[in-house]
Amino acid sequence: MSRFFGKKFLLKPLTTPGPGLYTAFNMILTGIFSGLVTVFGLLLAGAIVYRLAKRKIRAFVVDFVTSPSPQTPSPFAALVSLIAVTFGSEIAGSLKAVFMGVQSVDAKNERSALAASVISGNSMLGAIVSGFPAVGKAMKKNPGMAALADLVLGRVLSGKGQSTGGPTSPASPASKFDRF
Repeated sequence: MSRFFGKKFLLKPLTTPGPGLYTAFNMILTGIFSGLVTVFGLLLAGAIVYRLAKRKIRAFVVDFVTSPSPQTPSPFAALVSLIAVTFGSEIAGSLKAVFMGVQSVDAKNERSALAASVISGNSMLGAIVSGFPAVGKAMKKNPGMAALADLVLGRVLSGKGQSTGGPTSPASPASKFDRF
């Protein structure tokens, strides 16, 4: 204990060969002074950069937000308008696609149901569709073709020009195909 806190330990660095007490003290003061000069220099440079950047940023914001004349909008207003138009058109396009998709699915299901009712109303047309699936698929995609096939087969089979439940009959499901 006396070795670390005794007089021998405190005096030993002063009595060893090397820099004297004055030189060691001078080195410490030089280090502290150079550190303080560096810190204050950096603070001064930071303050100068802050003031210049603050002026440039303020000038940019003021020029960006204020309009050059009463007739022309400011660049900020033009940017906001452009963003609003872009978002609005994207939302409208998305909603249109959703609603058109729903309508498309409904229309496709309605056409398939109508074509199926026309096909089921004519036994000969049903036999053709069951024998040739590609014909059935085409008739489901285009219900007017199913009504036309019903009309043609009705003329061929009856010889009168239409089948008993033909497309011109008001009770026929094929009469619904007039709008397609």
